[in-house]
Amino acid sequence: DQNQKSLLQGLIGEKPAQPISSAADVVPETKASPDPVPKENSIGEQWIYKDPKGITQGPFSTSQMLEWYQAKFFPLELPVAPLAEPAMFQPLSFWLVKWGIQLEPS
Repeated sequence: DQNQKSLLQGLIGEKPAQPISSAADVVPETKASPDPVPKENSIGEQWIYKDPKGITQGPFSTSQMLEWYQAKFFPLELPVAPLAEPAMFQPLSFWLVKWGIQLEPS
């Protein structure tokens, strides 16, 4: 009987199945939160750098590069290039400005 089934579901913590009326009932709504840094859609880019011995390291994400810079692992003059354009090495300070990051003394 339906009443027993409802009582049993209530006791074991189950909810009766509800019909799905649209995809909006299934997919949670997401709100885009603005990411203050980095600028110029560089968040998804991959980067390489030359270590002090001149050996190319990477690729690494923009966020990883920023973490290391902020932890003072990288000097402002570190040669950095986008993975997509490996011949375009520029000092890290150049990329930080493009990413909208305020420079800190190294």
